[in-house]
Amino acid sequence: IFTNQVSSFSSHLSSLPPPPLVFAESDPYTVLDRVDTSTASQIAPSLEMVQMAQMVCGFCRQLRSYPEGTQQAKCSCCETVNFVLE
Repeated sequence: IFTNQVSSFSSHLSSLPPPPLVFAESDPYTVLDRVDTSTASQIAPSLEMVQMAQMVCGFCRQLRSYPEGTQQAKCSCCETVNFVLE
């Protein structure tokens, strides 16, 4: 009985939107503490970016992503190890 109450309570919590952010009237951070976003466009993307592929888990039938070139992928939902057929 208790587990049903917990699961219904947790499902209710996950359906609620997050609370709004509340900011103080004065900004506690100085300008020097802020991140400089003007150089963000100058940063080159990493050459080691991993390409992702997708597969359907053979047990729970959920769509899962995995790094391309992988021979086996463990499902994060049911933890079944799936063999990649590429």
